[in-house]
Amino acid sequence: MTFSRRLHLFGLLTLGLMFSLLIAACGDATATTALAVTTAAPVATTAAPVATTAKATTAVVVATTAAAGATTAAVVATTAVAAPTGGEIKIGLISPFSGPLGYLGQYLANSSQIFIDKLNAQGGLLNKKLVLVTRDDELKPDKSVSATQDLLNNEKIVMLLGPSVTANAQATKQFVNEAKVIQMLPTVSGADALKEAPYSFRIQQPDALQAVELAKFIAKAGQKKVAIIAVDDATGKGLGQLLTGELKKNNVEVAGEPDYFKGDEKDLSTRVQKAKDNGADAIIIGTGNASQGALIPKAMAQTGFKVPLYGIGGLEGGSYPALGGDLAVGTVFVNGYRGYPAKVPFEQMPKAYAEHIKAVVDKFGLDQTGQIKGSPLPADAILIWSEAVKRAGTFDTDKVKA
Repeated sequence: MTFSRRLHLFGLLTLGLMFSLLIAACGDATATTALAVTTAAPVATTAAPVATTAKATTAVVVATTAAAGATTAAVVATTAVAAPTGGEIKIGLISPFSGPLGYLGQYLANSSQIFIDKLNAQGGLLNKKLVLVTRDDELKPDKSVSATQDLLNNEKIVMLLGPSVTANAQATKQFVNEAKVIQMLPTVSGADALKEAPYSFRIQQPDALQAVELAKFIAKAGQKKVAIIAVDDATGKGLGQLLTGELKKNNVEVAGEPDYFKGDEKDLSTRVQKAKDNGADAIIIGTGNASQGALIPKAMAQTGFKVPLYGIGGLEGGSYPALGGDLAVGTVFVNGYRGYPAKVPFEQMPKAYAEHIKAVVDKFGLDQTGQIKGSPLPADAILIWSEAVKRAGTFDTDKVKA
């Protein structure tokens, strides 16, 4: 058993990630990790070849934009291994490398390369050297399709990372299915990307689980009437439907209907004003794009409307509080384990997570907000796939995913 079709959540690099609720903050707030009740939501595992010890929990941590003070962690020395001698294999990565979200592709590539270098230093995969090949899709589905065809037909990749959002992943799955190539989706949370996609696997926490946990938390926080403002794409619309249902289950009223904004909108003040007019006592930010999400607290400041903000994974990026301003501080959002943004000391992080984060920081440094230029998610994807290949003893896709 190498892959599980129910792999929709956390990988092995983080060794048992915690499902978390994070609070966005600015400045030099001291990070705390308060482990709360164990989540009732089922946390899917990955037919894990590495034993994990951390339990899946709901955590509340303080996320900040300041760089973490501690930047050192013990790294296990690697025994010298002969270089791969069996030729090369290619892994493709499709993500935006340009435009407003261009940093995402580079951060995914950074973490991917760190883990590929680690595998190559250990002798490669089945004695073959791994090579990363990237393509910029500008976050456009048609560009994702052409990039997928190029990587499959010309680069002859054996595994594909991405694209980065649900709509783009949906656009590529026909070609992935025809080529019978494993597709790992590090940052896709929508369920539609996995429908009729036997070769596609998700690493990001699913929207369904995010909606369940977020609705429970909102109800416990005492909110009675919540507005949902989400991006007008497959992810946003799916999330709006899920949140509406889960809030109702928890006896929380939705203020009007979910309000969907276009991805290129720059001012959401009329949508925030509508939430105010509908009597909302809180707003859910329905996008994982930190730059888009920041438009909501910014609009709240413009309209003089101050209520609690909630959101989904992705808002941990330093650009959210930086662009959102004072009203972004205190936003609570669902995410997987994010020890580094929360300024958890390295020695308190899961060992493999800490080692990977340190390697990324050492090689690529920090961005202007003090956050790492990487993400554990693509490294998780490569690790899970590579362990499945080792178990199968071949790159044959059907045997790898059996």
